[in-house]
Amino acid sequence: MTLQRNYYTNQFLDEDFEDTVLYKEKQVKEKYNEKSLKDLYFDDAVKINKALVSEDTTNRYYRGINRENKRLMLEYLDKCLKEDLSNLPYKEKIEFKGTYISEVTSKLGHLGFRSKDFSPFFIVAGLALDLLLIVFGIAKYYYYIPIFFIWITYKQIKGLIKAKKEGKLLRW
Repeated sequence: MTLQRNYYTNQFLDEDFEDTVLYKEKQVKEKYNEKSLKDLYFDDAVKINKALVSEDTTNRYYRGINRENKRLMLEYLDKCLKEDLSNLPYKEKIEFKGTYISEVTSKLGHLGFRSKDFSPFFIVAGLALDLLLIVFGIAKYYYYIPIFFIWITYKQIKGLIKAKKEGKLLRW
């Protein structure tokens, strides 16, 4: 399959993204072994690409975000094909994930994608808020129950369970 057109144009992203992504994913699977694919977060990339293909883009705002995400995922696949990324050091793996997978995931919250990356941060923020309420004496009105900690923890766990059921939970 040779591509004659520039596949970063909006027309290409709207019409031929699915075929191109399936072809490039197949090439990446042939190039790397299982351990290397895991280090490159390829399983997450496949989930994201599948969601980008099936996303409803009737809303103009989400259509623009979808195209930007498609461009990033094509860049991800191109980089995997053009360069040998099988022996990346840990720091570069995290940077690679942050540049592509995490960037796209942060914009796909409306589709239900979740990552375990930020859950501890939100839970600790809820605990800190409860501690501030205790220090300022407001918590005595509700018997010092850490309501924000409990509520945020519940919401985070519920969201992670829902994302796992739907196959939209990405690796940490």
